[in-house]
Amino acid sequence: MFETNFEFLVLNFESISNVLISEYRRFIIQSFGLESKLEIQNSKLYMRMKLQLWTHQSILYSIAHPMKNIIKSLSSYTLDSLFPPVCLNCKAPIPDQDRLLCGNCFAHIHLRIGRPQREPEFYILAAATDYEEPMPALIRWFKYGKLYPLEMFLSALLVVYLKKLRVPVRRYRIASIPLHFLRERKRGFNQSAVLAKHIAAYFGARYVDVLSRTDYTKPQAKLKIKKRAKNIAGCFICARPDEVKNKNIIIVDDVTTTGATLREACAVLKKHGARSVIALVISKA
Repeated sequence: MFETNFEFLVLNFESISNVLISEYRRFIIQSFGLESKLEIQNSKLYMRMKLQLWTHQSILYSIAHPMKNIIKSLSSYTLDSLFPPVCLNCKAPIPDQDRLLCGNCFAHIHLRIGRPQREPEFYILAAATDYEEPMPALIRWFKYGKLYPLEMFLSALLVVYLKKLRVPVRRYRIASIPLHFLRERKRGFNQSAVLAKHIAAYFGARYVDVLSRTDYTKPQAKLKIKKRAKNIAGCFICARPDEVKNKNIIIVDDVTTTGATLREACAVLKKHGARSVIALVISKA
């Protein structure tokens, strides 16, 4: 179900604004860290839980079927009455609560045109969108609101962008900008790693945690531009040199502004022998 829904979202990204993804598959991927389609399909644990899910669905269906339409109507009415659905960006009312954005805000999402820029510091910066509305709101909700549909939506956006650029993703190791373990524990997840794992799963590439963060730095967004490079300096170490040397790497983050974080991370990868690095982000401010 994950593959089917995600591929449908990718293929229809430019016209779809209604994202419904199975919470069951979310549980499998997030809880057990399954990194590729093959591992998901072949996992004994997955097959066992899938069988249990089918059994539970059959029992629930036999009980609820006569009342399902009434229950669905009542629950939707109650939710809409208590929590009227609004656009995550502009807060305008929207017709049904499964949508994330109103039509006007969704129409403002555009993939960047042109080839990614090669930075002087060794790597290629590939930003899928500009940091313009509604992207700031979507990224904030993704990082701090823990909205799972946004996780899938933004992952699909990056997949579509890579396909548009014709990047041979299977030839790359997929990595992510790490959080310090205390910040990750507080937030509950690393948003960059979540995106990177979905990308790796879609293309059948290998996801690897190649970097670790040693310092608990101040959030870059709260610092003035001149202080960001100093804040991030020396905070990354290479955790898997064997997965870096002579390898092509795509390293994923959510947003870049000054590029200080990406420059620091890519410098570590270059030092340990990476053949090439693409820094992939949702938006560039």
